[in-house]
Amino acid sequence: MPKFPIAPLPAPLIAHRGYSSKAPENTYASFELAYQSGVRWLETDVQIISDNTFVLFHDEHLDRCTDMSGMVSNLTHAKLPLIDAGSWFSQEYAGEQIPVLEDFLNFVLTRNLYVNLELKLENSNADPVHYAKHFVKILQSNAEILPRVLLSSFDYQLLVAVRSRLPEVPIAYLAEEHAPDAFDKINNIQASSYHIAFQALSKQLVSDCLSRDIALRVYTVNSIKLLASLLKFIEPMRISGFFTDDPLIFITDPSEQDL
Repeated sequence: MPKFPIAPLPAPLIAHRGYSSKAPENTYASFELAYQSGVRWLETDVQIISDNTFVLFHDEHLDRCTDMSGMVSNLTHAKLPLIDAGSWFSQEYAGEQIPVLEDFLNFVLTRNLYVNLELKLENSNADPVHYAKHFVKILQSNAEILPRVLLSSFDYQLLVAVRSRLPEVPIAYLAEEHAPDAFDKINNIQASSYHIAFQALSKQLVSDCLSRDIALRVYTVNSIKLLASLLKFIEPMRISGFFTDDPLIFITDPSEQDL
């Protein structure tokens, strides 16, 4: 049996920033479209801003995905309604706002979804302890969401700080490439999952994760051709999930999502 908390995974497909190929990433339009497509797992990025509000946004700067410029970390909660996070993608989504974490958790609950929250510290001025203290407080205040959450981050020290305050929630170690010390870090933070770029996938890595009871999930898989090549290379039963920007290209029947 796995010795660390394991996130329930009803589907191998995880909508990366929502249905981000069809709607503006990390917005309710994107999350709702993913939900309507039949996906039951969402992934989103969580940043802390200047007044300790947590928002769902990927980039360090506002420029690419909004009508504003500047650092995301300099924002305040009061400024969020003034920002258009949809028009950059299409006028159809004009007026989409940057979501706040607490509201999003309610969205997940009311739709019976699961979520991978990627904790992003490299884009802010906060230190890991400060981030973890405020983030964990929000999760503990919304305890009903805990069975539906999987946490991940590229920032190892942030995961250490979160794990010490939140021992019951599943954690995934996130990396672009497999490093020699990866499994030591995974063990230290009691992570039950390893999320890695598909380019770093190897039979040895799959075998090493399997022998350690570590769930392996791969990002970002956006074509059936790529998925087919990965599954031909590695038995699909040994991969616990695939992150994608375009879930519907993989789904013919929601029941086929089950592993």
